[in-house]
Amino acid sequence: MLIAAYVLRGVVQGMSQPLMHAILSNEVASNRHGASVGLRNAVVRLGSIITRAVMGVAAEAYGIENSFYLISGVFLLVTAGFGSGCQKSAMTRAKLLAHPEFCRKHVVSALQKAL
Repeated sequence: MLIAAYVLRGVVQGMSQPLMHAILSNEVASNRHGASVGLRNAVVRLGSIITRAVMGVAAEAYGIENSFYLISGVFLLVTAGFGSGCQKSAMTRAKLLAHPEFCRKHVVSALQKAL
């Protein structure tokens, strides 16, 4: 079961990372490509560092098993918060799937503001 999970993770990362770099290269000005990729990589690394620190504190306070549930719940809420920007639109889910550039524009505008 664990091997299947690792294989699935590899497949998903193999698709998501090149996709994110493709979106960044298409939507960010050519003189800002390095900064956008650097910012993305820095946020990913920072998230990894923060997750481990928070996980240690949560495991100490609530036990190792409960800390996994706690951290997973927090990440789900954060992800839902980021996704809510696309849900605020009057578009229905079917229209949103028909127009994926709508969400992409929101993500890109957030990245451009950060740069």
